[in-house]
Amino acid sequence: MKIVLPGWHWQLGPLIITPFSVGLAVSFVLYLFLVWRRFYREYQEEAVIQLSLLTLLSFIIGGRILWALSAYGRGEVINWFSLFGFWHQGGFSWWGGGGCLLLALVIFCRRQGWNSWHFLEGITPALLLQGILVSLGMAFTFASFRYLSYTGVFLVGLILQKVFSGYRSFSWYPSGKSGFLFLIALIWISLAGGGLDFYFAHRLYWQGIVKILVGIGGGGWLFLLARQRS
Repeated sequence: MKIVLPGWHWQLGPLIITPFSVGLAVSFVLYLFLVWRRFYREYQEEAVIQLSLLTLLSFIIGGRILWALSAYGRGEVINWFSLFGFWHQGGFSWWGGGGCLLLALVIFCRRQGWNSWHFLEGITPALLLQGILVSLGMAFTFASFRYLSYTGVFLVGLILQKVFSGYRSFSWYPSGKSGFLFLIALIWISLAGGGLDFYFAHRLYWQGIVKILVGIGGGGWLFLLARQRS
């Protein structure tokens, strides 16, 4: 049975407001608040705000660029001069955004002398909530059940954060180091996302292959992290 979703949009003067743009805006504000609330007591508040703004900006830039390149590769017409005008052209790549965000976070943390794994684990719930809001908005903007399926993937990832919250007591994770929850989310989302790409496209195109390889790599990284000495 094929499930068809309604495609919604609202006109506000010259602007076209969509569930995607609303979900994106709400997710940005929520991300900034959650990252600030998680770390402002542990680190200098100004530096935490700088980190949250830097990673958010990296998320936006990476997400739009990878989406545009993917759409251009499929033969779609892209207005490169208004690439970051979400009101002109909707579309976003969570993977491109997430990749640029992680790169910016690691660089910033190293310059500050902070533990990157600690921050990656701390922002994982905020990233998953972002994924839920953005994919849900895209589902009802583009009338796509595929994006709604991704919403389910992010939701399960958020549940796994709670299920594995006591990972430091696991006998098979003797190091107890931070980063476990981030890697669990990465493995799940990568493998599930790659599987959905295969299901909906009926073939493993390059994005699906990359996602599966990232999931496998995340599993290997988790194995190595588990055996690191304190």
